[in-house]
Amino acid sequence: MADMSKTAGSLALQAGKAGGGRGVWLHAGLWAALILVWGLGALTYFSLQSSIRTNEAAIYARDVRSGASVVLSLLKDAETAARGYVITGSDAYLRAFAEARSQIPDALEYVTTLVAGDAKQSRTIAELGALTAQKLAAGEAVIALRRQSPETTVQLAAALDTGQRIMNEIRTLVATLVAQETRTFEQQRAATAKGTGLTTLVILLSTVTGSGVIAGIFYAMTRETRRRRAAESRVADMVGRLEEQVAERTRDLERSRGFLQTVLDSVQDALLVNKDGRIVLTNRAGLKLFGVDKPEALLGRTFFDLFHSDYHDIIRERVSIMLDRKGTVPTIEEKIVRADGRLLDVEATSSRFFDGQGDVLVALLHDISERKRTEATLRQAQRMEAVGQLSGGLAHDFNNLLVVIIGNLDLLQERLGDDRDSHELIEAMLQAAWRGADLTGQLLAFARRQILQPKLIDLNAMVKATSGLLKRTLGEHITIELRQADDLWPVMADPALLESALTNLAINARDAMTEGGRLLIETANRVLEGNYAELHRDAMPGDYVMLSVSDSGIGMSPEVLSRVFEPFFTTKSNGKGSGLGLSMVYGFVRQSQGHIQIYSEPDQGTTVRLYLPRAGDLSIPMAEEEPDAGFKGSLDILVVEDRADVRAVVCRQLRELGHRVTDTSEPQEALRVLRDGRTVDLLFTDIVLPGGMDGDELARRAEMLQPAIAVLLTSGFADATLRHDRLAGIGQRYTLLSKPYRKRDLARRIAQAVLRREIGTAAK
Repeated sequence: MADMSKTAGSLALQAGKAGGGRGVWLHAGLWAALILVWGLGALTYFSLQSSIRTNEAAIYARDVRSGASVVLSLLKDAETAARGYVITGSDAYLRAFAEARSQIPDALEYVTTLVAGDAKQSRTIAELGALTAQKLAAGEAVIALRRQSPETTVQLAAALDTGQRIMNEIRTLVATLVAQETRTFEQQRAATAKGTGLTTLVILLSTVTGSGVIAGIFYAMTRETRRRRAAESRVADMVGRLEEQVAERTRDLERSRGFLQTVLDSVQDALLVNKDGRIVLTNRAGLKLFGVDKPEALLGRTFFDLFHSDYHDIIRERVSIMLDRKGTVPTIEEKIVRADGRLLDVEATSSRFFDGQGDVLVALLHDISERKRTEATLRQAQRMEAVGQLSGGLAHDFNNLLVVIIGNLDLLQERLGDDRDSHELIEAMLQAAWRGADLTGQLLAFARRQILQPKLIDLNAMVKATSGLLKRTLGEHITIELRQADDLWPVMADPALLESALTNLAINARDAMTEGGRLLIETANRVLEGNYAELHRDAMPGDYVMLSVSDSGIGMSPEVLSRVFEPFFTTKSNGKGSGLGLSMVYGFVRQSQGHIQIYSEPDQGTTVRLYLPRAGDLSIPMAEEEPDAGFKGSLDILVVEDRADVRAVVCRQLRELGHRVTDTSEPQEALRVLRDGRTVDLLFTDIVLPGGMDGDELARRAEMLQPAIAVLLTSGFADATLRHDRLAGIGQRYTLLSKPYRKRDLARRIAQAVLRREIGTAAK
C-alpha cells in the first residue's frame, strides 16, 4: 500500500515536473511568440513609417512642382496681358494683368510654406519671389510707357526686352525646380513602391501571428490613406481652380480677339498685317477689295502675291525703309490683283512695329479706282469742252463770212446772164463755200452750238425707215438686224440730226467691217438710276430711250477709244475720213440733254448707245415734213442783224425778192419801229444780239406789240447762255433759218414763217 503510494507520488512528481517543463516551454514558447509578434510588429511599424515618409516626400515634391507651375502660369498670364495692352491699348488687358498680379502672392506664399523645412528649396523659392517682383515691375513699366505715349516704340521695345529677359530667368529657375522635384517625386514614388511590397510581406507574416498586429497596421494604413486622399483632394481642388482660371483667361482672350476683329472690320480701308513675310491678319474690307469670301484666301500669302509685278521693286524698297527707320512710309499709288484677275488702283500706307517677338508690317489700302476713272472722265470732258468752245467760236465767225460770200455769189450769179464760164466759176465757188458750211456745221454739232429744231419722234418708225436707206449705202456684205422694243417711249429731238447721227454710226460700223459682218440696231426704254449717274458724270438720272448700234468689226484699243469723240481724230488714211462723224453724234446727243456710251475691245466689235430723254409733253404733234410753200407778194420785213456786212447782203436779197425792208443792228431800235405804229409783216432777226436781249425775247415783245407779225429767226450757232429748254422752245414756236443760206432758202423760210403764222391765227 505504502509502495503504491510512493509510486503514485513519484508519478505525480514526474507528472508535475513534466507538466512544469511543458509549462516552461509553453511559457517560453509564448514569450517567443510574443517576442516574434513584437518583432514582426516593430518591423511592420518601421516599414510602415518608412512608407509613410517616402509617400509624404513624394506628395511634397508634387505639391512644390505644382505650386511653382502655378506661379509660372500666372506670370505668363501677366506677360500676355501686358503685351496685349501694348499692341491694342484695350483696358480688358489691364484688367487681366491686375487679376494675374493679385493671385501671384498667394501662389508664392503657398510654395514658400511647402518648402519651409528645406533650406535649399527655400532659397530657390526666395529667388523665384524676387524675380517675380522684378517681372511684375517690368510689366507695370511697359503698361505705364504705353499709357504715356503709344508712339514710344523704342522705350517699349526696351521695356519688353527687359521683361522677356526676366521671364526667361524665371522659366529657367522654375524648370530647374520642377525638374529637381520631379526627380525627387519619381525616386520617392519608387521607394514607396518598394516599401509597400515589404510592408505587404510583413503584414502577411503579422496576419499569421496575430490579428491585432494586422488591425493596427490596417488602422495605420487607413489613416495614411485618408491623409493622402485629403492631400490629393487639396491638390485636385487647386488644379480645378487653375483650370477654371485658364478657361476664363481663354474666354477673355477670345472676347478680346472678337473685339479686335470687330474694330478692324469697321475700318473702311483694306488692312493687311504681315509677319515673317506672310499675311497673318486682314479685315472685311480686305476681303471685298481682293474679291474673296474667306480670310484663308489671303492668309499665308505675301505682298508680292497680291500686288502687280510692276510694283514688286517698290514694295521691296518700302519694306527695307520700314525695317531701317522703324516707322511709317509715305502713301503711294499701286495696283493690286483681284481674285478675278482685274487690276485695281489703290493708295497704300504702310507702317511697322515690334510685337516682342518680331517685326510686324501693316498696310492700309484705299481703293481709288473710281476716283481715277472720275478724274479721267473730268479731264476728257474739260478737254472736249475746251475744243468745243474753240470750234464753236470759229464756226460762228466763219458762218457769218459764208453768209456774205454765198449771198453775194448768189446775187452775182443772177447778173451774169448767159456767160456759162462765169456761171461755172461761181458754181464752183458756191460748192466750196457749202463744203465750208458743212464743216462749220460739223464743228457746231460737236461744240453743241447748232440750232436744233426738236420734234416729237417715233424712234422705231424712224429707224425702220432709215434702215432701208442704210442697206443700199452699206452694201450687201453687211447684214442689218433690227431689234425694236414694243411700247417704245417717244423722244423729243431734231429728226434730221438724229437720222444723221444714226447714219454716221452705221457708216463707221461699215468701215470697221471691211470683210463684211453684222450690224445690230436696237431700241429700248431705259431708266438710268442715281448710281449709274455717279459712275458716268455726264448722265442725269431719269427716263431715256436708248438707240444702240453694234458691229462685229475690228474694235478699238483703249488709246483710240479715249479720243474717239475728238474732232478731226481719225484712224483712217488721208482722204478717207474727216474725223468729225462721231464728234457730231457726241455733240448732238449732249446738246439734246442725252447721254452717249461707247464700248469696244480689239477684235470684239463696237457698241455705241445713245440715250435720249423721254418726251414729257405728248401734246406736241409728231415730226412731219415742213410745207415747201412759195409766197407770192411783197412783205414789210424788219431785219435785225448786228453784223453790217451780213445785214447788207440780207437786205439786198430781200429787196430782190420783192419785199420792203427796214433794217437795224439794235433790238431796242427794232421795238421802237414796231411801237411807232408801222405795220410789219415779218420780223427777221438773228438769235444772238448785242445789248442784253436775244432774238427769242425780241420776237416775244414784237408779238405783244403786233400780234399778227410773222417771225423768222436765224443764227450761225446757239449761244451757250441759252438753256436747252429755251432752244427747244424756240424751235417749236418759230421758223428757223441756219447760217449760211442761199437766197432761195431765205425765200422758202419766209413763206413757211408766214404760213405758220396764218395757221396759228386761224387756230385761235
